[in-house]
Amino acid sequence: MLRYFERTPERLKEHRARVRVDGAVLVSHEQRLWQQRLTTQSLQSSRVFQWKREMSEAERAEFVLYAGDTLEELGYKI
Repeated sequence: MLRYFERTPERLKEHRARVRVDGAVLVSHEQRLWQQRLTTQSLQSSRVFQWKREMSEAERAEFVLYAGDTLEELGYKI
């Protein structure tokens, strides 16, 4: 687990575009690779809890709306 980034390039080859049932592209292959770009690097301690510093109150409220119950079940403070 601590060396996850060593296998990332091979795993990213599995990514494909995400498409709707009607064939419309929701996220292209290139966009998915860009979204996952940091997984090719080791953990950056400066990024730990970055979401807490950068997420707006509205974004946080929406996240808790959808994920709050699960987070509480897993023991996370929300």
